[in-house]
Amino acid sequence: MSDNRNDDQRDTRKVLEDHLHCRRVGDLEGDLRRNYANHVATLSAEGVHHGHDAVRWLAGVLRSYLPSGNYHYHSLLVDGEVGMLRWSGRY
Repeated sequence: MSDNRNDDQRDTRKVLEDHLHCRRVGDLEGDLRRNYANHVATLSAEGVHHGHDAVRWLAGVLRSYLPSGNYHYHSLLVDGEVGMLRWSGRY
């Protein structure tokens, strides 16, 4: 997931766990630096987006849907380089 870190040996689960930690503490920029490649492609209900600016934009969209940031993480599934987080939020 990341080409921005020196420790490229992190597995997908570690990257996703760090991503969740960064988002819980409100560190979007740290998350981008540590867990997202500069050329990341993000797929969402809003479409396909590319790069860190797209992730920032999507984070803003999510905040507009759930401004209180009240999320519950149900499960994190990982298979090789692919991961999926099942979560829900309450407005």
